[in-house]
Amino acid sequence: MISTILHIGAGKCGSSALQTIFSQHPELASSDGKKTHYLALRHDGSPLHGKKLSLRAASAPWGYISSVNANLLIELPESKIQSMSRELRLLTDSNDRVLLSNEGWINEYKTFEKSDLLTKLGLTCTVIVYVRPPVEWLNSAWWQWGAWSGTPLDKWLNANLEKVQWHDLIAPWKNLQGVEKVSVRLLPLDVVTDFYNAIEVPPIPSKRSNSGLPGTILRLYQRHPGLRKSPHDSAGDFVFSKYFGHIADDPTPWVLGPYMIKKILESTRESNTKLMGLLDEESRALMENDSRWWDAAAFSDKKKSPPTVENLSPPRLEEILVTAMRSIRKLEDENRELKNNLHKLSEKFQQSRADSDSRTSNEIK
Repeated sequence: MISTILHIGAGKCGSSALQTIFSQHPELASSDGKKTHYLALRHDGSPLHGKKLSLRAASAPWGYISSVNANLLIELPESKIQSMSRELRLLTDSNDRVLLSNEGWINEYKTFEKSDLLTKLGLTCTVIVYVRPPVEWLNSAWWQWGAWSGTPLDKWLNANLEKVQWHDLIAPWKNLQGVEKVSVRLLPLDVVTDFYNAIEVPPIPSKRSNSGLPGTILRLYQRHPGLRKSPHDSAGDFVFSKYFGHIADDPTPWVLGPYMIKKILESTRESNTKLMGLLDEESRALMENDSRWWDAAAFSDKKKSPPTVENLSPPRLEEILVTAMRSIRKLEDENRELKNNLHKLSEKFQQSRADSDSRTSNEIK
């Protein structure tokens, strides 16, 4: 069996930061010499790994590569599953580990269970999952998915309360064939260092990935739907966050009012209480004393904004425009330099080809 670390999410809990650093450094070594190989299981059944994975990630708008959803993997023929298992074994020595990551797997327990996918792949897994207070998660998730779904906030909220019943989503994984251990972790400020400490690998310095867009950009999305066409059209978020993510004092709009906050807390209280039973002693104490999990007063300083388009602040728009203009200038300079370099390479190639043709002609004579 292949020793495996299975990172299953949750979404909006540091997954982008983790998958970015995994993709940049897919081969990890611990102090005892044990290696951890980050792999991405693809829809065609081929594991992507090593330098090829890093290069593919570098060319992706979001800057990382993760495994595909389980519902795509189980559609593969049995022969493909067996071939993938053989390839995973060939990629690892007896002491090595595999690291797989998909933030949506937390919601695919039943798919893993019915398909017995982990056993078929020959994996023995430690599951790692990050969670955060449900109220904050739902406000963040609204701007990731809900705001672009066409569904009113109240209806969207009712439909997504099940997504933050953390205990109910995580507890079944403890009984899944192929899972030896489930580690539930509260989302910290530095999720990358926390994860590496959890798997006993020396942390790698990293820049924060997907730090979030300024609120003004999100409102521009709403006013101009072509900029964000659907809940899953997120590539632009990663591109724009590179250029606008540094803008200060323009946070994600807070759309949850007192009634909704109360509803979320009441709906998740039982699950939250049970969740503490899945935590280690230190994390249990942190969660128990963190009012964001239990008390609406923890959000009393939040100024509610409408979930739909509102008038945009001229100073904010001016700051974004200036940033965009500077970025365009920089991109134009970089583009010009690339064109010049390409032109020089083309000239060298043409000269080299001419010299080669000349030598060939002389040899014939």
